[in-house]
Amino acid sequence: MLATNISPLAPGDKKIVTSTSNVT
Repeated sequence: MLATNISPLAPGDKKIVTSTSNVT
């Protein structure tokens, strides 16, 4: 869930965050 908060930080990070969310 924390990763989702960082998502808005950068569009490129959003893709990485999505992957982390799946792992979580």
